[in-house]
Amino acid sequence: MDDLREAFRVAVERVDQAGRLAGDWTVEAATDWVWARSHLTTWQHLVGERGWSPDDYEERSVRSILDEILAPAPDGA
Repeated sequence: MDDLREAFRVAVERVDQAGRLAGDWTVEAATDWVWARSHLTTWQHLVGERGWSPDDYEERSVRSILDEILAPAPDGA
């Protein structure tokens, strides 16, 4: 799990360097949040136990996480 968290940290760091990390997040806090929100047990609960399709889980999870940690684009897009 440390490797996965590190991969998320690298991605969040890039978001921060691009000026897109929402103002109330630090790189470390956002990394922890992304790692926790995408934890395998969540996938197991929704896909394995509740019957979500893997594609639905992925699309909804990614959209939700990005909505939480990204600042609006400078051009409003």
